[in-house]
Amino acid sequence: MIETVILVGGQGSRLKSLVKDIPKPMADVGGRPFLEYLIRYLSGFGINRITLSVGYKAEVVRDYFGDGSKFNLEIYYSKEDIPLGTGGALKKASLTLKGESFLALNGDSFFKLDIEKLVSFYREKKAKAVISLIKVDQANRYGIVELNRDQKVISFREKDDVSAEGLINSGIYVFNKKVFDCYKEEKISLEETVFPELIGDEFYGLEQKGFFIDIGVPKDYLRVCDNFGLLLR
Repeated sequence: MIETVILVGGQGSRLKSLVKDIPKPMADVGGRPFLEYLIRYLSGFGINRITLSVGYKAEVVRDYFGDGSKFNLEIYYSKEDIPLGTGGALKKASLTLKGESFLALNGDSFFKLDIEKLVSFYREKKAKAVISLIKVDQANRYGIVELNRDQKVISFREKDDVSAEGLINSGIYVFNKKVFDCYKEEKISLEETVFPELIGDEFYGLEQKGFFIDIGVPKDYLRVCDNFGLLLR
């Protein structure tokens, strides 16, 4: 299966009232870190090599997950000494990978999509990048992603411009490492730099259905704490 990078370096400033002094993906849900549910889910698809892109309180993540042996996979670490942005963190982590393509995920969201379908779609399209999408009733918190008939990404509508149903970015991607080769600077944003520059190229979106949760705000973190069984089904 494909090599995988998970972004886990964020401080989670919006969760400070509930989750203190640990990276947001390490927030306790049902007696274990939120990130553990994600890693176990990926393992179920045969993913056996994961790189965790760490930054803030990296030692908390390392101390818990170690080399991954207790989860029957290999875990490696890519450390941000200074915040590099989502794109910069992925670029740095990708340098340690063996293959030319990799799966990338945000460590603070969980989407029960079909990983094999996403990777197969990427390969069939010979894409440079694929973004996994889910339809939600109120997209104003996220922003809408628009596709053409060939499923190529044609635009991103900003968060403030939308309040209706639409396809949103689920925070799961497949990239060819070459996407990041043209960036010489260290700090890069996926959303503000990489994605806009990929539009019009071999950049595709794939809609899937399934349970989706982003623990970025207290309301949704508390919701998943009350319903953590959904992460196990």
